Amino acid sequence: MVRHPLSPRRLHRGTGCSEGASSPAPSSSPSPWSSVAISDTLSATYTLPLTLHWFSALSSCPKAGHETTGTSQGAASQRVRVDPEVQSYPGETVNLRCAFADKGDLQLTQVSWIWERTDGAKDNIAVYHPEFGSRYPQSPFKGRISFPNPSLDNPSVVISDLKMTDEGLYTCEYAIYPTGNEQATTTLIMLAKPRNTAFIVTVIAGKNPIVVARCESADAKPPAQIKWVSLVNANGTTTSKPGADNTVTVSSEYRLVPTPADNGKDISCVISHPTQDKPQTMPLKLAIEYPPKVTIVGYDNNWYVGRTNVMLTCQATGNPVLTSVTWKVLTGRMPDAVQVKENKLMVLKVDESVNTTFVCEVKNRLGVGKDQVTVVVSGAASQRVRVDPEVQSYPGETVNLRCAFADKGDLQLTQVSWIWERTDGAKDNIAVYHPEFGSRYPQSPFTGRISFPNPSLDNPSVVISDLKMTDEGKYICEFSTYPSGNQQGSTTLIMLAKPRNTAFIVTVIAGKKPVVVARCESADAKPPAQIKWVSVVNANGTTTSKPGADNTVTVSSEYWLVPTPADNGKDISCVISHPTQDKPQTMPLKLAIEYPPKVTIVGYDNNWYVGRTNVMLTCQATGNPVLTSVTWKVISGRMPATVQVKENKLMVLKVDESVNTTFVCEVKNRLGVGKDQVTVVVSGAASQRVRVDPEVQSYPGETVNLRCAFADKGDLQLTQVLWIWERTDGAKDNIAVYHPEFGSRYPQSPFKGRISFPNPSLDNSSVVISDLKMTDEGKYICEFSTYPSGNQQGTTTLIMLDQLEKPVITMQISEGIVDIACAASQRVRVDPEVQSYPGETVNLRCADKGDLQLTQVSWIWERTDGAKDNIAVYHPQFGSSYPQSPFTGRISFPNPSLDNSSVVISDLKMTDEGKYICEFIIYPSGIQQGTTTLIMLAKPRNTAFIVTVIAGKKPVVVARCESADGKPPAQIKWVSVVNAKGTTTLKPGADNKVTVSSEYWLVPTPADNGKDISCVISHPTQDKPQSMPLKLAIEYPPKVTIVGYDNNWYVGRTNVMLTCQATGNPVLTSVTWKVLSGRMPDAVQVKENKLMVLKVDESVNTTFVCEVKNRLGVGKDQVTVVVSAGLLWRHILSVLVLLAAIGLLIEHFISHTPSTAAPGRKSRGSERTGEFVETVC
Repeated sequence: MVRHPLSPRRLHRGTGCSEGASSPAPSSSPSPWSSVAISDTLSATYTLPLTLHWFSALSSCPKAGHETTGTSQGAASQRVRVDPEVQSYPGETVNLRCAFADKGDLQLTQVSWIWERTDGAKDNIAVYHPEFGSRYPQSPFKGRISFPNPSLDNPSVVISDLKMTDEGLYTCEYAIYPTGNEQATTTLIMLAKPRNTAFIVTVIAGKNPIVVARCESADAKPPAQIKWVSLVNANGTTTSKPGADNTVTVSSEYRLVPTPADNGKDISCVISHPTQDKPQTMPLKLAIEYPPKVTIVGYDNNWYVGRTNVMLTCQATGNPVLTSVTWKVLTGRMPDAVQVKENKLMVLKVDESVNTTFVCEVKNRLGVGKDQVTVVVSGAASQRVRVDPEVQSYPGETVNLRCAFADKGDLQLTQVSWIWERTDGAKDNIAVYHPEFGSRYPQSPFTGRISFPNPSLDNPSVVISDLKMTDEGKYICEFSTYPSGNQQGSTTLIMLAKPRNTAFIVTVIAGKKPVVVARCESADAKPPAQIKWVSVVNANGTTTSKPGADNTVTVSSEYWLVPTPADNGKDISCVISHPTQDKPQTMPLKLAIEYPPKVTIVGYDNNWYVGRTNVMLTCQATGNPVLTSVTWKVISGRMPATVQVKENKLMVLKVDESVNTTFVCEVKNRLGVGKDQVTVVVSGAASQRVRVDPEVQSYPGETVNLRCAFADKGDLQLTQVLWIWERTDGAKDNIAVYHPEFGSRYPQSPFKGRISFPNPSLDNSSVVISDLKMTDEGKYICEFSTYPSGNQQGTTTLIMLDQLEKPVITMQISEGIVDIACAASQRVRVDPEVQSYPGETVNLRCADKGDLQLTQVSWIWERTDGAKDNIAVYHPQFGSSYPQSPFTGRISFPNPSLDNSSVVISDLKMTDEGKYICEFIIYPSGIQQGTTTLIMLAKPRNTAFIVTVIAGKKPVVVARCESADGKPPAQIKWVSVVNAKGTTTLKPGADNKVTVSSEYWLVPTPADNGKDISCVISHPTQDKPQSMPLKLAIEYPPKVTIVGYDNNWYVGRTNVMLTCQATGNPVLTSVTWKVLSGRMPDAVQVKENKLMVLKVDESVNTTFVCEVKNRLGVGKDQVTVVVSAGLLWRHILSVLVLLAAIGLLIEHFISHTPSTAAPGRKSRGSERTGEFVETVC
């Protein structure tokens, strides 16, 4: 037999009983169908030949989750015999069997079949009355259901042309006198065969897991099971999507990191379902696309001049199919001795022209793969000139073109020349070296940029600086030799250009044709970049190339798909690969698909009944661009008065018949309108013909009147009325039955002797229950058996109150229903809530006011799980007592009396939390109580610490803060001037304690190192929030600055100093002073981070560099010193001083020439000389 997840249990073989159920003995009474098998019409493979004993035993087992009957408990209810479960398929016919066994003296008056859908709604679908015959009320089964042999002995029904929506519970209910109704239920489970599909997703090899296959089992019931079978290391992820009629579509995606090696490997999707004889296996082959992988084979390093018929083979793999194979040589043209056929390169006879590099390029749609092999022909003289075959560089860089002559033997090297062969074939001499005449650089585009760094015939390498894109070409190093003539080697310089990469989204409207949704461009690159798209969306990329200046190429790619609303917001990435990039550049994008609103109304649970309050419908909508309006309407008429609308919410304050309508939600955006509608069927709208009070309240010892009447019966025949009591735990009992022919009966129940029909009739079927008890609380169902509509009912909820004082009753009569408003005062006085800590002592206060006779007081502890314990009792005659409980030895009445019944509990524990009920026994009123809630608090353990991190560009955790084992959970916040974010998590612990952890995230920069942050923890057990200050610890390589140079260093200035200021974390390990070139001047003294120049001279005209290291790296700064008043000025000054001295000597000699002045008089010359001498001195 095919099982179904809805089935509540497995059956034991032989007995048909559920696990855990007893197996009753087979009935000895004659069977209504002792030789009949269950219907063969369920399916071609589903036949259950069942005998009376199987059926009797099976129907006697209680169903898990559903009682076999909905009426009285015990063995009597098993007299209604049905098949507990039946399975079938759409379009089939099913026989739902029912019989009543051992009726004895009971009168069977009518039988009804009731269908309870999967959403809980109920419909009468077939009724049989021995006097009035068969009837089939309006229902989805009208015209498909019938009694094949209508009788009270065999009221089985047949339902044809089954639908998925027919699934549910089918209750066969007998109206019986005098015991009331008895019933049993068959569960009809509808199965749906799945539609299974599996397909491969063609993907491009990469480094991230992506979907490579999908498998789907659609519209199955129950859901199918999917698994993947493969030797490939991968993962399957499964999702379920509900469909119509409770079917489920199960989809599974197979994900792996696709590599070229996986292409073509076998995987299988295996789908299991109860409707299949065996699991269905669907084999697939992985389709991994990748650019060609190329290998040249056949070169054995033994090609010599004169060897014949040697061959190279270009072996390649790739997916999709290879489109071309091309042989090239790295420089020049293909040698004449070579023949090419497809992937074969044949050299008929080896000569020196084969001294070259052969390249094989293979293409497919994804790109180009290549391999190359450099052939060295032994016996070829030209190989003595050694160069790099190929060099790559960038504009602005400097390149070294190396050249040397090996094994010159007796040859005389007389000169070396460098020749540039442009890409157009033109040639220029660009550099020449001769050992006698030196280096020369003929006029060329390289003049001023090319040089021999170490000119000699042994190392004639050249350096070209400030490279340009136009420098690309062949550079031939040619030696002039004697007596052999010229020999040369050629280097190909390939100039690369870094691309400018951009990607952007194209906003489009959802449609049915492919359009461009994204563009990606790699501009001005050399060689052209490779562009690919990575996405879970099924789409195609188209790529175009456009040549630019200097042989650069701009590659553009457009991403095409058929845009659907489901694609909006999905991630795609443009991945650009280029030799100038360390790794492919990934540019993530999100699709922008515009579409009119898609609308779904949720919240209708098929259980809206008259009197239900605060039900709500929500209009869920998606759309792009933004939604501009949401409007609620009804499909006809005006909006019911009980409805309130706010934005996308429709609230029904109280359900009534006016809500029996279709609600429509319309949502607009710039592109259009989307709508959804839901039709509400109010249960009880028709059944409100059974009129009852929805709710009645009363007190122990009182008498209550449960009213019931049938309104507007029209042509219906009322045959019997039954009262059913549904307890708070869901169990049901028939408690009163009235039949116009047989009178009133009261089946055995807790109400026996307390319930009666005061005016027994079908027009007024009210009952009175006296001497009420607290345990009488529950639902009271008044159920009429009607013909031909079946059973109809109404429910009154009886709520038992335990307040002492009688309520003040006001009565307002409206349409035959009395509303009662109660007002009672609370006499037992307690503290509503008390808080405390483990190890403390708490006083639970309790007192009663008034003149009533108090006879005893009890304290009851209700734990957090609902269990209750008596923990303390005081009686004025017998004293205090403390029943065995977790509080024994810790609880006491400090002043035991009925006037002050407070208790003290010491050495509190976390587990003492709960409700403490102080309950007085009062004469003559009974019991009255008050409740104190004890809340146990736990002081948290607070910690905070810094996480040392390295400065970077992404957010990382730089600090953590924890408040452990607090109750209630602590509140954590961060205080800082740093722009960052805290994330908080909660972890439950023992005794309802909670550990709160918070991490502080920021993008760490050197400037943040040492900055102050604080973790602030607030908790009710703390007098004030606890603030824990921290300092950020950001590690970074040294940041260096040289200070002290004032641009005024001149020759002779003394004691000038440079200081190397550096910051870094971790600690700096070394400080080193250097000069940019040469050695450190003698005038310099270095001490740690100080550089002192004792006396400035021309040797200080240099660039000083300070290098500082720590564990993370090196930081440096440099300063270039320019010394004023150098050697030239000193020479000029010396000449000026010499000229001044000569002038003084001449004047001195003139002043001492002999004079004719009279004796005794000084000559002017003497006076002036004296003055001069004095002045000079």
